Amino acid sequence: MTPALTELLDRIQVDEGTLRLLRKYAAEVAVRPPTSPATAQAFRRAAGVLREHDHLPSAVLCGRHELAVHRRRDDNPDTTASALLDLSLTYRAQRRPHKVIDCADQILETYGRHHHTNRHLNRALATALSTNTAHHVRELAAGTRQLPPPTS
Repeated sequence: MTPALTELLDRIQVDEGTLRLLRKYAAEVAVRPPTSPATAQAFRRAAGVLREHDHLPSAVLCGRHELAVHRRRDDNPDTTASALLDLSLTYRAQRRPHKVIDCADQILETYGRHHHTNRHLNRALATALSTNTAHHVRELAAGTRQLPPPTS
């Protein structure tokens, strides 16, 4: 097991089934290089289990480890953005909107660095706004919708 996952498992109180799942993910991480997509996936699954059981600080830790794997690889902006989107779900569950907005900003930076300007706005909107609001913003950006006149 990696030191981070070992420390994490020592600190949390969860039922035996959940702990068994987390140990399985930790074992997957231990046998893979730190830049392996399988390592990132194990962290993603562990974060999901922890978020599901309301162990949000530990879920953030796993999400940040997953993000670090994708950033080290730096070969696919979609996987990095997906990690940020998943991490933003945990921050949203913690009621930390500034962190959710930070994830959206990092998604914009990621796609901007890789010159994927059709996708970066959509992915960033997904983290910060409701589906309905995001749809309206996309229409405004595309020029197919006008802002309502200002009210006095």
